[in-house]
Amino acid sequence: MDRRTPLTPGTLFPNAQIALAHLARTLAGYGIEVEVIPIPREAAPSVAA
Repeated sequence: MDRRTPLTPGTLFPNAQIALAHLARTLAGYGIEVEVIPIPREAAPSVAA
C-alpha cells in the first residue's frame, strides 16, 4: 500500500472492510450512526525506526 494514499474505506484491506461494515450494522441496531472519514497519510504521526 502506498503510504501517501489517504486511508479511506476503499483503500482498506478486504477483511478490514468486512469488519467495518459488520460493526456499522451492529451499531445501527443500537441506533448509533457510523460515519467514516478519510485520514490523510501526511497527518499521521511518523514511527521512529
